[in-house]
Amino acid sequence: MRAKYQRLCRHALYGRGCGRDIALHWLTGTVIAVAGGGVSVTIPEAGAHPDGWFRGGVLRFGLQLGGAQLGFIIGHAGATLTLSRPMPDMAAALADPETDPETGGPLPLLADIAPGCDLRATTCAGKFGNLANFGGFPEIPGRNPLGGGSIV
Repeated sequence: MRAKYQRLCRHALYGRGCGRDIALHWLTGTVIAVAGGGVSVTIPEAGAHPDGWFRGGVLRFGLQLGGAQLGFIIGHAGATLTLSRPMPDMAAALADPETDPETGGPLPLLADIAPGCDLRATTCAGKFGNLANFGGFPEIPGRNPLGGGSIV
């Protein structure tokens, strides 16, 4: 028996049980600033979404450089994303950008970001339209109907 009886969804976002394809959710943005060795990343395109939209999501960097790195987004406020661990390669790439052969100027540093999920049924339905695959039981009562004690 693998399924857990819990209020929040038991599936990993974009995983097999969730059924959402991350390829349909990537948003490509331009990295304009990196702080904290790559923990705090500023991407203007993230600012077009409500705060928290990307919290619990994924940042993919380095695809155009030949080797993608993934980071877990733990915070999102405006255009700033906070990652769970530093991405020093991103900070280095921003400090020393590739040169555009046509213009001779610096190439923009691109990163892909995918929205996160707080594992609640309302988010699953409203943000992802995926309530059919929701793996939680939000209607679990807070009190045991037989004894009256807390079961949560």
